[in-house]
Amino acid sequence: MKLTNRMEAILSLCSPAETAADIGCDHGQVAVELVLRGLAKTCIAADISAPSLEKARRRAEEWGLSGKVECRLGDGLSVLRPGEAQTIVLAGMGAPLMAEILQKQMDVARAAERLVLSPNIYPERLRKYLLKNGWRIPREKMIPEEGKYYPVFLAETGTCPSYRPEELLFGRWEQPDAGLLQFLDYKIAQAERIMEEMRRGGADTAGIGERRALYLQYREEMLRKGARK
Repeated sequence: MKLTNRMEAILSLCSPAETAADIGCDHGQVAVELVLRGLAKTCIAADISAPSLEKARRRAEEWGLSGKVECRLGDGLSVLRPGEAQTIVLAGMGAPLMAEILQKQMDVARAAERLVLSPNIYPERLRKYLLKNGWRIPREKMIPEEGKYYPVFLAETGTCPSYRPEELLFGRWEQPDAGLLQFLDYKIAQAERIMEEMRRGGADTAGIGERRALYLQYREEMLRKGARK
């Protein structure tokens, strides 16, 4: 089965489990792959959309996994009992919605051994939410895909030192990957374009200039940690 780089990154952060859950599973590719790769003996594929869930059900059937991929119709983590899934995957939605899903069924979220999360937008809000509510983020990946950049991170219950503003924006990295450096280059270039447009219009560029300086500083820090393009 051909997977996107983002899906591959999600799977790479999953550890073997008895049961995994793919929340907002859409077509069910991740749910099926979790079982095929031995990352889950069984997987619960859940979605609020009946047509999407039907696609997941058909995919599981095509791969002979009807008995190992269970499709459940429902909203967020409401389809799970606390402790039922050791791995919970949430991807393909915005960070505010992810935080809302976790908050609504906090008992289910906390009972999981790991959350693997890939927000489409505002990842800094999700990092802030997780850290405030008793999770730590031991690993992250940044995935360039079709002209966009998608963070993928592993969250586990626990505490960690406070994040600096730039770490909330880009993550805390011990081993930064090439995708992160590409994303920082993109953000620096974007800030420079905005500054140029503002200068032409006679606007004050101090705020965006400070942001650019923050990006440059963090890029240098990542290079010192061994980031490579």
